[in-house]
Amino acid sequence: MEITFEPYFSPYLIILVAVLSWAVSFLLVRKKFKGRKWYNKLSVILLRTSAVFALAWILMNPVRRQELSTSEEPLKNIVLIDQSKSMGIETPVSRFKQLKSDVKDLSESVRTSPNTLWFGFGNKVRRLPNVDSVAHLECSDGKSDLSKAIVSAVSQVGKDRVGNLVLCTDGRLTDKPRLRKALDLAVKSGIKVSAFGYGKPESVRNLAVKNCVVRRFVRPGVMVPMKVVVEQRGMGSRRVEVLLKDKKGKILDRKAQVMNQGESIIDLKYYSSYDLQDLTVEIPLAKDELLAEDNKLDFKVKVDDPKIKVLYLEGTRGYYPRTRRGGSWEAFNFIYQACVATGKIDITPYVVNFQRAVGGQVYNVFTKKKGYPKTKEELLKYDVVIISDINRSIFNDNQLKWTRELVEKHGGGFCMIGGNTSFGSGGWDKTVLEKVIPVDMSNFGRGMAQRRINVKIPEKSLNHPIWRIDPNVERNKAIILRHPVFSGTNVINKAKPAATVLAFSPNYRNMPLIAVQPYGKGRSMAFMSDAAGGWGEGYQNGWGETPSDNNYYRRFWVNTVNWLAENKIEAKRTKMYASTESVTYNIGELARVTANLKAGFEADRVTAEWMGKKSSSVKMAKNEDGYYSADLKVGGGKLKRKILVKAYKDGEVEATDTLSVKTFALSMEILEPDPDFESLALLVEQTGGDVINNSEDMDKVLGKVVKKNLESKLEFRVPVWDKWFLLLFLLLALGGEWLVMKYTAP
Repeated sequence: MEITFEPYFSPYLIILVAVLSWAVSFLLVRKKFKGRKWYNKLSVILLRTSAVFALAWILMNPVRRQELSTSEEPLKNIVLIDQSKSMGIETPVSRFKQLKSDVKDLSESVRTSPNTLWFGFGNKVRRLPNVDSVAHLECSDGKSDLSKAIVSAVSQVGKDRVGNLVLCTDGRLTDKPRLRKALDLAVKSGIKVSAFGYGKPESVRNLAVKNCVVRRFVRPGVMVPMKVVVEQRGMGSRRVEVLLKDKKGKILDRKAQVMNQGESIIDLKYYSSYDLQDLTVEIPLAKDELLAEDNKLDFKVKVDDPKIKVLYLEGTRGYYPRTRRGGSWEAFNFIYQACVATGKIDITPYVVNFQRAVGGQVYNVFTKKKGYPKTKEELLKYDVVIISDINRSIFNDNQLKWTRELVEKHGGGFCMIGGNTSFGSGGWDKTVLEKVIPVDMSNFGRGMAQRRINVKIPEKSLNHPIWRIDPNVERNKAIILRHPVFSGTNVINKAKPAATVLAFSPNYRNMPLIAVQPYGKGRSMAFMSDAAGGWGEGYQNGWGETPSDNNYYRRFWVNTVNWLAENKIEAKRTKMYASTESVTYNIGELARVTANLKAGFEADRVTAEWMGKKSSSVKMAKNEDGYYSADLKVGGGKLKRKILVKAYKDGEVEATDTLSVKTFALSMEILEPDPDFESLALLVEQTGGDVINNSEDMDKVLGKVVKKNLESKLEFRVPVWDKWFLLLFLLLALGGEWLVMKYTAP
């Protein structure tokens, strides 16, 4: 037995207070006990001294310590099972399934041994109740934090009680730099680390949607093309299907093609609706691939719907039947009413005062204002110009030149509709618009055919946005095939090389009847027959859902206006258009941001930044092509993030654009999931463990019973002052002092 003092305060302070207390007591007794017997004074001083020093003894907190003897017991085995996603790789049997099979093949004595403790690890460490729990584990964690797992498991058991530590893993670790801590712990504690490595190199099998290049702003009811970048790894040559779905899961488009190792580009398309588009590009999950998270990409396409301004000139005069069941409209009203009914098209109709091959005047139907726009600025306010059966002499050369510029330089649309004074019959082949019109009029400059003209749509043109009459593909095809005949047409030579033929006449030289083409920044159409009366009378009043409507005719012309206006509307939206190389990034990567300024807009500087409280902007550099670009590092945080791009002019923000990207927190073991046994070999070598190649080797390692002398330093720390006789002595000293003082008074 050994007695030590463990005071709560400094022992010097306690001694000082005790001495001062005794000194004060001595002086008070001498002063107060004047006239009393000397032995009475001595009794009080001795009793008070005893009480003071007894209290000082208690404050010094004397305790008694005692240690137990040592004992011998068997050391524990720890088995760490890697539960990260990389363990799910390989076919036909994954790394994880092979691991479970090896554990199942262990001898019964090892499986049921109380000296073997089982842990699962990945993002965190999990103590397993028994070996049977291994069969129910899943490899779903995104990390392999082996260092943390070793330290945590050993601390739970006790570093002096662990003999062997067995690692079952593919070695693809996410905390390699911190592995030294675990190694030092094993070496100092005498723990032997053995490793059972799983996996083969180049065994990664995965499909991933890497990017989707699509316009972020679109017109409603138009075909929206997109390019989907798909990466294929480790699957050889394989047929892969890519699906485009809306937010309800309806498939809008699908395409399958054979892909080889690396990236492939898939072209998809869909028709936009009239509201925000929540879309998903998806690859069905293959049985043998690594990840499911990267098989799907969600994104939004905003439907921006500014009104389209259309200038429509109609030369056909007179009234024509609206439907087969009666009623009539003036010729201009058929296209006009179709556009007005949408609420999205602002159309200004003009007609001629008289129809002649040469001469005449056009005027606004409602305001009676005469003449085609007199200035280029006035004309450029329109997005689409439609000229139907109007002779060329009504326009001066400047007006025709401005019309061409509207299409070529400003992205506008132009449509010429047939009639007696259209195309070559109206002298249009001799104007600057000849290049804009998508058909060759030169050989048949004055030709017209007034006869029954059957209409056939080429198979390859059935999916053109202009022919999108009904959303249902099969119904749409049936509607198009019921396109009415024309009773006449202008005669042309052929469609131009860049043109797409939307309809032709199988009974008249296979001549194109409807053709479209891109021209400069804009688009154009040639409609060889009549759209309002005359040659097209049966078309405008007989093509509908019932004999009482012409809905299909109306949808055709609304589609035409939307398609022709699309480029100019796109150019109106912003002075700056920003983009990223990808819409998905892994945390830690660099997102390349590019900004393209609209022609004519010059900025002093352009910046890009992550939207958020702690973000700082990065100045974008202008390259030789006139684009601005910068790299933004993708940090952690939200999975869906936004990038703000700003263009400054004279110190003020002149234009902005916002980009949305999706970020993934994928670890390196997922990005590079090949097995890595280098770190495992270091642990085995430094601790004197074993390399395990099969279940028999594992059985031998876990079957060893190692015993070790363990010192159990169990200490009893009992306060020595906590005794009845000491407390009784203190009570008697204080009580005796009181009695002496009371009964010895003079």
